[in-house]
Amino acid sequence: MDFFAYHQYTRTPEHHYAETVKLLRKSLCENGLPDTELWQGESGYASWVFEGHWLFPEGTNSEYDQAAYQLRRFFLDFENGISRSSFFQMADMWEAAYSTAKESTARPAAHGVLNGNTYTPKMSYFTLCNAANIFEGDIKLGDLFFYATSDCSTTEMLSIKTMSATKCEKNLYFYYLPTRLGTGEINLKCELCTYEKLKEPVLVNMFTGEVFDEIICERD
Repeated sequence: MDFFAYHQYTRTPEHHYAETVKLLRKSLCENGLPDTELWQGESGYASWVFEGHWLFPEGTNSEYDQAAYQLRRFFLDFENGISRSSFFQMADMWEAAYSTAKESTARPAAHGVLNGNTYTPKMSYFTLCNAANIFEGDIKLGDLFFYATSDCSTTEMLSIKTMSATKCEKNLYFYYLPTRLGTGEINLKCELCTYEKLKEPVLVNMFTGEVFDEIICERD
């Protein structure tokens, strides 16, 4: 077997994800398939959900949350060595009723990166483009010394996710605070600490694609 694909839907991307991947790999190894690649074949987060939905009974309506979930999912896939990642889906299924064996829904949850009917891009369309630009090519998971401190609470500071990678002989440092989706944007002052002094560093906003090159490096 060349690959094993799975679908990962959770309210919080990080919740038991690394443990699930470890369990999948353990099961494959125990069945004589240690070299089988893992593909994340489908995951997603809707920008709009009706009240009473199985995953979000309270309903939701936020392109920002959808984009944040998507970036966090891709970050986690890369961190856990997943060979291929996908995001459900291209466009909202609003052209016609969505039918299953049990029911028919005229306006299902808006999982698309394009708006249904109009096919205009959502925020998640642009974050998908930004992620593709960063993760394409010869990028490898790194083991670089790197941590982040912040002016948030101690508990939140300890929760900051970090990851390093190398690409085209350049070091990449990723970081984010995995807040509860639904809280919107949170602005924090953050300090990044690396072992190697950065030469001509830039900061990339994965939401907008904006690149900042006026980065202060205070010490070795």
